[in-house]
Amino acid sequence: MDYIYGIKTCDKVKKAVSWLQNNGVEYQYVDLRSKTFDNSKVDDWLRQVGSEQLLNKKSRTWRNLDESITSNIQDSHILSLLVKYPTLIKRPILESSDKLIIDFDEEKYLTFYTKKR
Repeated sequence: MDYIYGIKTCDKVKKAVSWLQNNGVEYQYVDLRSKTFDNSKVDDWLRQVGSEQLLNKKSRTWRNLDESITSNIQDSHILSLLVKYPTLIKRPILESSDKLIIDFDEEKYLTFYTKKR
């Protein structure tokens, strides 16, 4: 089963969920605000895609962080920051047994699910 991680009010998450439903894809939705993440899940995502792709510097959470944190962020601190503030994670995240797709891109979803079937 595939998982979609996001926030229900996020437009891109809504588009991704709608796409999955319209294409008959079974998935489980995980709300980033209600799920307590452990370090291993976020660490796994960071290893797969890297911090540049996973850290959402456009989020309200990022903008509200103290400048002393955002101006001097180091890779060694990103994991703990994402675990503490999961809304800093770029969304939606589509997680399959063999693939991780960050952000919603209809072409990427279509290509992935065409190959998967």
